[in-house]
Amino acid sequence: MDKIKTNLSLDALTVVGTVHERAQKYLDYSRLVESSWITSKGMYHANYKLHGTGFIQISHYSDDVPKMRLDFNPNHVTGNIKKDFYPLFKLMHDAHITRLDVALDIYGLDLSTYQIHDEKSRKKSYYMNGVNRLETAYIGSRNSDRLIRVYDKGLEQKIGSDALWWRVEGQMRYEKARELVNPFDGLVMVKDVEVGDYDIRTRAMVEYLYNHPEAFAELSPNSRAKYKSMIMALGQKIEINFTELFNEKRYDLVDEVRSWVGLTDVARDTE
Repeated sequence: MDKIKTNLSLDALTVVGTVHERAQKYLDYSRLVESSWITSKGMYHANYKLHGTGFIQISHYSDDVPKMRLDFNPNHVTGNIKKDFYPLFKLMHDAHITRLDVALDIYGLDLSTYQIHDEKSRKKSYYMNGVNRLETAYIGSRNSDRLIRVYDKGLEQKIGSDALWWRVEGQMRYEKARELVNPFDGLVMVKDVEVGDYDIRTRAMVEYLYNHPEAFAELSPNSRAKYKSMIMALGQKIEINFTELFNEKRYDLVDEVRSWVGLTDVARDTE
């Protein structure tokens, strides 16, 4: 088996703040902008699609101070493009993060052979292909303040069926984002479950649920908790320590966020 490699990076930032009216004039002539349009409905008035880097929206100008919403992936902002971002931040006041995503790329390990669980008992969704192979899993609600997404990045990028490249994304919103909490807390992956000497009904249930994790949704809460605990106890845990990886890189992530937005409400202390 290929050597397992991992890389953790800041994958997305959403920053909102009050903005000087010069921001819209700056964007109207900025090389950052790929296209723009005006809308009359909703909170935001001016919309700007950026060249491969994200999206900017500016609210209606009225008696209230206008707000700007900036969504972008720092990994896609380099060189002269990065320099063009700085004037935007200088025009923002009371800026704060409303969303922050981190991406853990895993090379040389097939996560489809693992079953994904959550010690926090959050909602889980599994998406399998035609031969019952995992392609994407979600832990948590898409509207919650913390969401984990696990998916086959190699398949998404169409780089070949032999390439083993999986991504585990942690999405945080509002306070969780500003405090940069560990998004992978509670994430458990196991494989090769050995049911041992349990009775035949229990063995059949464990083996079926291990091979068809989407069937957990059909169980009562008590049964779901019972069999999830059994699988996590009986299975071989993944050799990657998600919490340790995040904690090792956390200060670097904090510094990177501050280099972009200079926020004072991004905590340095680990939860």
